[in-house]
Amino acid sequence: MKTLKELKEERASLNTTVQDLAKLEEISDEQRSTFDSKISALDVLDKLIASEERRQDLNAIASKVIEDVAERTSTDPKEVRKEYEAAFRSFMRGDVSAEDKKILKRGNTQSTSGALGGYTIPVGFSEMLEKAMLYYTPFNNPVFTSFNTATGNDFHWPTVNDTSNKAYPIAEEADASTAAVAAPFAEVVFKAYKYTSGWVAVNYELVEDSFFDIGAILAELFGQRMGRGLAEAFTTGNGTTAPQGIVTGALAGATTLTATAITRDDILSLIHSVDPVYRANGVFMMHDSTLKAIKSIDFGTADARPLYQVSAIAGEAPTIEGYKFIVNNDMDEIAAGKVSMIFGEFSKFKIRNIAQPRMKVDMSIFVKTDQIGMGLFQRVDSKVLDAGTGPIKKLTQKA
Repeated sequence: MKTLKELKEERASLNTTVQDLAKLEEISDEQRSTFDSKISALDVLDKLIASEERRQDLNAIASKVIEDVAERTSTDPKEVRKEYEAAFRSFMRGDVSAEDKKILKRGNTQSTSGALGGYTIPVGFSEMLEKAMLYYTPFNNPVFTSFNTATGNDFHWPTVNDTSNKAYPIAEEADASTAAVAAPFAEVVFKAYKYTSGWVAVNYELVEDSFFDIGAILAELFGQRMGRGLAEAFTTGNGTTAPQGIVTGALAGATTLTATAITRDDILSLIHSVDPVYRANGVFMMHDSTLKAIKSIDFGTADARPLYQVSAIAGEAPTIEGYKFIVNNDMDEIAAGKVSMIFGEFSKFKIRNIAQPRMKVDMSIFVKTDQIGMGLFQRVDSKVLDAGTGPIKKLTQKA
């Protein structure tokens, strides 16, 4: 398999070819085919690079925990790793001793006891889990905002929409009006919805076999499950029995001219449906198939400037009409009546994380197959923080 450096070098070379083609005022069918194939190859490389970076990050997190403990305890890192892995396996078997708990608590700030292994999650596992989840949802992007609360009580976030009021002139000899103009305060209430990965059956032999880094394996698996579930919730959740998804919370912005296509005018209408104060930091979100359709809009016409722009600066992300975009395959594809794109100030989409994820171990649920049951639980909520000014708008396909 190619190294991360080799993958990035190959991507840089492909990116140069795509940039050169995008600059052409006229393009032949053969060049158009080459452009499409290079774009597809770039997408594949991006996924391979992300996967390899994820693997390296998980390994780095686990190693850092071991190194920190070794430094504090003046112990050989190899011995620390050996003790840590043995204690974690005891945790997964549900027979954690007092000494095991002591080892798992090294550098750990979120350990509690409970039956059959309880909710003891070593800090290294927790950090690997978070990293794995982030790679399977677009909501780790810094354009979004998340916050943590220690408990799941309703969390009230005040809002105000004072945009209808403005300063007015008065004569020097006249007294200013003493009539108060009330600021229209309101609030958004965040709840706590519980999600679970579902039970994972872990072979007893896998737990016992020290050859495998079982912590990294489970963190990757739980991260994928939880990440996929939360990505869907944060995208299209109904806001009553689940978090309010960003698409659900977005206001109507524009409707396309046709049911099965998107034009430049449609996208410009969506952009300008958002107030300039939010438009300045605007970001698009769409399904990957929608992005594919956008890449072809107006290519090779007199405009000679596709909507999809590959940056001439190395490492700089491509844009659509100069704005960043995020691919989210939990959004609808282009079809009649569907929301194909959203655009706006995504920092107004708030994600609430309640306490820490909890992992439970059950020795009996899969006893007939000599497997250990493990499940992850997490409480979250999300809302579009809209005081009535529509910071995020959606593009709906014509019915």
